[in-house]
Amino acid sequence: MLSTIRKFLAMTGLAAGGALLGALLGELLFVGEAGSSPPRSVCLLFDVSGSMRQRIRAAGDPIGRTQLEALRQAATDFVQRQDLGRDAMGLVAFASTAQIKATLGKEAAPLCRQIAGLAADGTTNLAAGLDAAQHVLDGAKGERWILLFSDGKPEDLDPRLDAEAMALQAAARVRAAGVRIVAIGTGLADGEFMQRVTAEPRNEILSAPEKLQEAFARGEQRIHNRQMLAGQLDETDLRVAIARTGLWASLIAIGMGLMMVVGQNRGQRRSALRLRQVAIVIAGGLLTGAVAGAAGQALFFALADVAWIGAAGRVAAWVVLGCGAALGTSLFVPNLARRGAAAAGIAAGVVAAAVFVFAVPQYGDMAGRLASAAVLGAFTAMALFVLEAVARRAWLVVHWSPRETTTLLLGDTPIVVGGGPQAHVRTSFQKDAPPVAATFRFADGAVALERTGGARRALRDGEFVEFGAIRVQVRVAATDDRTGKEQDRKPDGKGDGARGSGGGGAPRAREAEPPRARVPEPKTRVREPEPKFPSWHGAGNER
Repeated sequence: MLSTIRKFLAMTGLAAGGALLGALLGELLFVGEAGSSPPRSVCLLFDVSGSMRQRIRAAGDPIGRTQLEALRQAATDFVQRQDLGRDAMGLVAFASTAQIKATLGKEAAPLCRQIAGLAADGTTNLAAGLDAAQHVLDGAKGERWILLFSDGKPEDLDPRLDAEAMALQAAARVRAAGVRIVAIGTGLADGEFMQRVTAEPRNEILSAPEKLQEAFARGEQRIHNRQMLAGQLDETDLRVAIARTGLWASLIAIGMGLMMVVGQNRGQRRSALRLRQVAIVIAGGLLTGAVAGAAGQALFFALADVAWIGAAGRVAAWVVLGCGAALGTSLFVPNLARRGAAAAGIAAGVVAAAVFVFAVPQYGDMAGRLASAAVLGAFTAMALFVLEAVARRAWLVVHWSPRETTTLLLGDTPIVVGGGPQAHVRTSFQKDAPPVAATFRFADGAVALERTGGARRALRDGEFVEFGAIRVQVRVAATDDRTGKEQDRKPDGKGDGARGSGGGGAPRAREAEPPRARVPEPKTRVREPEPKFPSWHGAGNER
């Protein structure tokens, strides 16, 4: 039991650590890209008209927050996630008129204080707000953006003026000056009108008032256009995004795969990694990452405008990544079912995708990616471990010492015992150990042992075979004829409705016995001696 728990914890930790290491290397790629890109200047443009005093009704909260309070919280969190060491940010609030609350700056605290002091009153003069935001961004270097929030349609105190037409004219002047607009709308905001303001359909975000955190996270994605965070859709951006996402995903798959192979080899007393294994893991990781990057980023671009369905791209990427990593690992676990491994990887990918989708809006992109990578590695190892334990029909328990055991599945692939590199149970530390001493096979419900140059014989459940200091026990899952379910036999070969003989003989049907007089048991029972391990340093004498 302790060996099983140790193996479970070791494999889970190694897989999580490998995936996290791959993700960290991927983040270095992001850092390099960010350093080579021009700085950004962002002006927050917030509607603080009287309608922002309306309360958001939520289950279990009869009073609810006002829309303005929800805006303050979401905007503050947005500001605190930004890298103001590189970028600059300002704030304009508009109602009947527009006010510049903060010019472009590189400190979050003063900006957050201005956001906390916003008050709601007046009409919705969007044209004035856009002109003021353009003034804030005049002369700024690098990319220039306006992040607009409004809960309704433009209106003016003078009914003779067409407030919507004036707003569209102001938006056209802003865009002509090279400033791009991302618009978040709630309440009575008109999605079609917002699209005309931005002139980029993908930069318009409609949201429920209680979900402004997610809306601002999506706005952040549009502005930064990071990995798996789509911005303006064009052919060049799509190709570059797929390539970057694929490389990032490949690093995660490679890191996770290498660490899981290390854990598997360690359990079998083999060298940590062989060149052939490294080559297979790298090739498989690159392929898995390329497919995950292409599927995830392409779906994200295609579905980003369809509200929550836009998350399908992210889910697809993590699912492909988990499936590929699990399938790759199954290549190094003899007799592990490929379909089961794929299903385990898909399940782990879904969990990682859920973590990513919910963590990014709360903690930012980098934290979300790293957390999801670690979760993917841990849950993939867990799922494979459970699959290996549940789906087995026959297996070997390798006793390396009285306190250390390893489990190997039996199936179509023969399990090799010997001192050669192809051996699953290595005896290379023993003197004069042959490259292949014996093989174990499981076919037609029976386990057979075939020694090199010797005879082949059937083995019973619970039977031990010794190879010098190593003892290998055969286990076969028993089938209950009444239920059709497989049950594990105990090491002595006894199971429900069956009786073993000797040290784990084959089960036979229980025979009816005539009644006999009850004989009182002796007060002191004689305990049968347990089989002893040969000396750990003993060599040879295979039995």
